[in-house]
Amino acid sequence: MIRSGKGIAGLKIVLFDNDVSCLVRFRGNFALALKNAGFEVQVLVPVLNENEVEMMDQLGLPYENLELSRSGMSPLTLIREYVTVKQKLRELSPDIVFNYTVKPFLLGSFASQSLRISKIYSMLPGLGFLFSGDDLKKRILRYIVCIAYKIAFRFNQMIFVLNKDDRQELLSKGLLPSEKLVNLSGEGVNLDEFQTEASANHQGLSFLFAGRLIREKGVNDFVEAAKILKKKYDDVEFKVAGNIDKNPGSLTLSELEELNSNGVINYIGFTNNIKKEFENTSVFVLPSFYREGLPRSIMESLAMGVPVITTDNHGCRESIVEGSSGYLVPVKSPAKLAESMEKFILNPDQVKKMGVNARSLAESRYDIRKINNQIISYLR
Repeated sequence: MIRSGKGIAGLKIVLFDNDVSCLVRFRGNFALALKNAGFEVQVLVPVLNENEVEMMDQLGLPYENLELSRSGMSPLTLIREYVTVKQKLRELSPDIVFNYTVKPFLLGSFASQSLRISKIYSMLPGLGFLFSGDDLKKRILRYIVCIAYKIAFRFNQMIFVLNKDDRQELLSKGLLPSEKLVNLSGEGVNLDEFQTEASANHQGLSFLFAGRLIREKGVNDFVEAAKILKKKYDDVEFKVAGNIDKNPGSLTLSELEELNSNGVINYIGFTNNIKKEFENTSVFVLPSFYREGLPRSIMESLAMGVPVITTDNHGCRESIVEGSSGYLVPVKSPAKLAESMEKFILNPDQVKKMGVNARSLAESRYDIRKINNQIISYLR
């Protein structure tokens, strides 16, 4: 484990996250931008296996490992983890703490306040399942969580969210004043890395779903739409990329293999090179009804000049320009999804035309350098 003492040249900032993969893939560029801006950067994150050790070593920033479950929210678990987080922050003695996602936001905010760390910032990249649905159990849990949110928000200098719906939700519940809430255009994408190579030239028309293979991300709706269209257009390819998930609503491996053998979909499995898949894809499809922040997969697709079909849903609806860089469809509507996909099949020239618009949109909205600089301007 790499360790570092308190720096002299600049302020010391601790980035607190609960997932190495998300930290490196989504926030690694920001962490390096902080270092280049003169901050002394320290990472606090649970590192669970050798693969995650390798990822952190490749990032090249000092980090502290800690025991922290990524989703457990039982009171006893939270109390135990709060003590651990507080002890780690006391040892690191930062000037600034920047928390990512709900659990680090709560634990990091309360622990930092108790240590009298005055500069606390947090990013909530999506409000999560508790703010979706309205059954009695969720309403009770949401009420309890909102009390904790309201207290934790008081400790923060600024809160960053990724879409207008989340901003409005937090404001409408009176959880924090508007001047402490910043709506970013996502976390950004590296436009130099995600761009179409001149040699990239996929054959035939294809649609790609990439993400967690859970019902809420819309994979089931994508498969149903593929079934509808395969009856009319046998030469069109429908690709699915992603890991099998333990979620009860997920597609199983046997179901995917059957769909694959029947020719309905081409199951790619998990990929570490999503850029390659975008290079060989006509249209990216994310029919999510999860409480999204602003999906990175959509930003990466647009940057690659690949038009997008997504849902009129939190975080998704403002990620594209309807009719220009893609299409919006109602949530949980495979038939409407198939209709939008068919527009590209009947008018294949729209793939290139919308692809040009997609790249332009990414350049204007999602340049990670601009977004990093925007966040850093609040930290000085």
